[in-house]
Amino acid sequence: MRNLLLAVFAVSVTACLPIEAPDNQDKEPSVKEPVPINTNANAVPPAQDTKPALSGDQLLLAEALQKQFPSHPVENFEVNVLERVDDRLVGNFTFCDGPGCGGVFFAAKINGQWVIVESGNGLPDCEPLERYAIPSAIMDKCVDEDGELIQRGKVI
Repeated sequence: MRNLLLAVFAVSVTACLPIEAPDNQDKEPSVKEPVPINTNANAVPPAQDTKPALSGDQLLLAEALQKQFPSHPVENFEVNVLERVDDRLVGNFTFCDGPGCGGVFFAAKINGQWVIVESGNGLPDCEPLERYAIPSAIMDKCVDEDGELIQRGKVI
């Protein structure tokens, strides 16, 4: 029992002894710069232009659309192609924030140039879709010259 008490005492004393510091502990501790904390919970972060630059067909389509809205620079246009069949497509676009700042467009590539066949909001007119051979797979409904809804591509 005496040996056991001596062993426990030796372990307890050893546990209380200071441990030597590694070699890198002799250096001054590095001081980190304080990080400022925004205390204004309502602060709005500065705006960043995250809109990617247009290129390729998107840029060509934006340039064609910009001709319809000349007061807006082409850099403001955001163009998305929703469906494409060969050189015919449907997409959507915006050029500013708010109502009336974009819509849907139909385009055809003629002699290497994109032509905006129809753009706006609502159903397109049938005549330009037919004239530029926009497939019914892209748009299966349109409005005729009398304002009647037409189901395209259906044999009656």
